[in-house]
Amino acid sequence: MRFPIVLMVALCAVNCRAQITDDAFGDLFDDMSLQEALDESIAQSKLLVLYVDRESFGQEADARSLECIESARRDRLLRFWLRQHAIMIPLGPEHKELAAKIAEAGAARCSRATKIGDTELARVKATLPVFGVFLNGDLVSAVSACRLNIGNQFGGGIFKRGEANFARNVGVSMNWALFELDFQLDRIKALNPVWFGLHELRNPPLEAEAKTYFSEIEDASADRFSDEIAERPGDVFAVINLARTQAELGDRYGSAATYTWLWERGAERDPDFGPAIRRLITVDVQELVNCWDNYETRFNDMKDAATKRIGTETLDEFADWLRLAAVTGDPLAQLSELDYRINSNYFGSLMPRDERRVLLMIAETECEVMERLGDPDTERDRLRRLLINYEAEKSALAKPELRRLATDQAVLLHARMLEEGLEADARSVAEQAIDRLGPEVGRALVAGALVAGHARSWHRDFLPADGSAPYLAEHLQRALEDQDALSDELHEILRRE
Repeated sequence: MRFPIVLMVALCAVNCRAQITDDAFGDLFDDMSLQEALDESIAQSKLLVLYVDRESFGQEADARSLECIESARRDRLLRFWLRQHAIMIPLGPEHKELAAKIAEAGAARCSRATKIGDTELARVKATLPVFGVFLNGDLVSAVSACRLNIGNQFGGGIFKRGEANFARNVGVSMNWALFELDFQLDRIKALNPVWFGLHELRNPPLEAEAKTYFSEIEDASADRFSDEIAERPGDVFAVINLARTQAELGDRYGSAATYTWLWERGAERDPDFGPAIRRLITVDVQELVNCWDNYETRFNDMKDAATKRIGTETLDEFADWLRLAAVTGDPLAQLSELDYRINSNYFGSLMPRDERRVLLMIAETECEVMERLGDPDTERDRLRRLLINYEAEKSALAKPELRRLATDQAVLLHARMLEEGLEADARSVAEQAIDRLGPEVGRALVAGALVAGHARSWHRDFLPADGSAPYLAEHLQRALEDQDALSDELHEILRRE
């Protein structure tokens, strides 16, 4: 039974808290000493941020301290901001005096209450953790992740009952810390424009790291692939046949290299086969991942590499990461990441509406591998909604992605219906897709039918009349001739019997 992915994400919001953290923005803290961090912040024209909590005073971390650290590590926007603008390290007990100075400054900014006897200590402890912001070695601000809860900031009575009462009225929010840190950066920009100009010059906007192509790597899980061994370089269908033949012959390392190339390069080399690779070849890969350990290793390595680009990836790359998580059997990673993007109070609220719409459609179509046709009416309804959303979409960002999703779904549904012998339904789906997405979709439908092994003579009607798809036409003709030859052979066997 297929559960709606949006419902599963909603359930995940209750039961799962950690989205992908091993992403493009790295760990929360830089691995440096205090002196190294100071020198590096000056050299790079970045802020130095010192993180102060209970451990900075030699005390054991309590539940709130641990939750604060975990919350900060989960906050992708905070880690993005720190990587772009700052060097941050935790302050240890060997720098207790500096930690006390930062904590007191943070407590003073957290509330306007004056020092009243021993309540000062309560105030400092309750407002941890604190981010000390330094510019060229000078403390310019102390930002607390804590805020007094609404309704308790007036009257000063919260201090009169001591530390416990104060702590109950303080809420921890890394979103608030991020807002305050960015506000302090804007303040520094106004007060010291020369430094800020150097900061921008030396720290341009973060770019995605170069993508690793595993098909070019030979390791313990797969050989290195060269498409020169294919029937014809660039003939993607020949490479698909090669991969399947290698797997049938038990060549686990050669086939792993070929399937890796198809996953990474196939759609780029021949876009007509892109939908078939994304929706049909993934079934081959999933079966082989469950069959051979080297496939599991190879595609988990690919997923881990794609994970490290999360945060700087395109929508297509995010969809590819979802497919990798699907074939390697990691639904928790899918759901927790989608939960963060869709349900997060801060990250989700900042997402543009058009991107959010596309993300929901990607979640619905890319998180599962359809090995067999389920309920035809349900799948047709899914395609119908994709087509409606595509036609109604006005955003230049969302429309191409919705078109890709609709094309992929049409190719998948067309192929699965042919496998089930639903000839009329398959043709109806194909004609509907061509009518609403354009005649060029016909080439992808033919490619999908070839990959599924169910070519039909009427597929010739979907190819361009100007001969601009020679590989497709040739492979279609060969597939039809092979089917006729097989049919003649079967008839001959039956006649002899």
